[in-house]
Formats: sequence, structure tokens, C-alpha cells
Amino acid sequence: MSIGRKNMNSFDKIFNFIVEAEGFYSNHVHDVGLTIYGITQKWHPKIFKKFEEVNFDKEKCKEIAYNFYYENHWIKSKIKELHYPINYYVMDFAVNAGKKRAIYTLQRTINSFMPINYGDLKFRKIEVDGVIGERETIPTVNILLDVMKCRFCCEYLLERIEFYTKLKKFKFFGKGWLNRILKLINRFPF
Repeated sequence: MSIGRKNMNSFDKIFNFIVEAEGFYSNHVHDVGLTIYGITQKWHPKIFKKFEEVNFDKEKCKEIAYNFYYENHWIKSKIKELHYPINYYVMDFAVNAGKKRAIYTLQRTINSFMPINYGDLKFRKIEVDGVIGERETIPTVNILLDVMKCRFCCEYLLERIEFYTKLKKFKFFGKGWLNRILKLINRFPF
């Protein structure tokens, strides 16, 4: 783990943002229950076993969270393959609302731009399945970022805001979610 390293890699940068945003411990009455660095006991009991094994030591839990997010979100979900800054926006949303939700939102955002021609390439709508596909999602996103980065990033973040505003929990957490998006943009501008 390289959280404090001078020349951080791209995952380290977004991980540091996530642990700042999530905080170490949460057990809010209106949330899903006990949470360590954004990992909930309800949805990830195996990870919580690991937290228990290290007696909820803050630094050891941070290392467990780092490995969990790196393997299960950044690598397996192929968020790493997306270009800056959308890779960070999708990663943060995946932690906050779930990988599938973050990727559905990404795919719906892509489809809002389709059809589009880019040189000799013609892009059509892609399947909204919550999986980043190497043949359609990754190249399409990266080309959209090259051609219209600001517009594409804004559309993705607006989709995220729209998702939050429809949740019943918005009255409890909405201000925090919106502030998190503003901090994300400030830290990783497009």
C-alpha cells in the first residue's frame, strides 16, 4: 500500500479522496449500518471479518479497504482503464452507491451522446448492463473524453446528482453527497 508515498499512482490519489470522504467509522441510523471506510458490514461481511481480525485498528483497516477497493473496483470492474478524470468520478460513485450503479450511470451517459461519428468511426448506443466492456464502454468513454471532456464529465455528474435526489435518504445525506461531488471536482478537475 502506498497511501503516503510522494509519487502516488492514480489509484492512491482517488483512494485518499475516498477515505477522507467516507471517514473511518460510521453507524448512522438512516444509513445501512456499521461502515468502515465506506465498506458496510451488511453488504461485505467477509471484509468486516478482516476488520475484526485486526481489532478495528484504523491503519490496518485502511490497508484492508485499500486492497478491497483496488481489487474489486479499480481492477475487476475495469475502472482503471478509463481516462482521467472520469475514472475518479466513477470510482468515487462506485464506493458511494455501488459499482453497478456507477457503471449504469456511465453507460447511460455514453448513450446520451449517441450516435456519434469520430473520424472513420461510428459509435452507437451500448448495452446498459453495469459492466465496463473493453470493446464498447472503454474506447467510447475515452474518445468522448478526448472530444468533449467537460460536457461528458458534467453529464455524468448530473446523472449522479439526479440519482441522489430521487433517494428517500436525500433529506438526511443530500447536502453531504452534493458537497462530496464538489470536492471531487475541485480535487480532480476536468
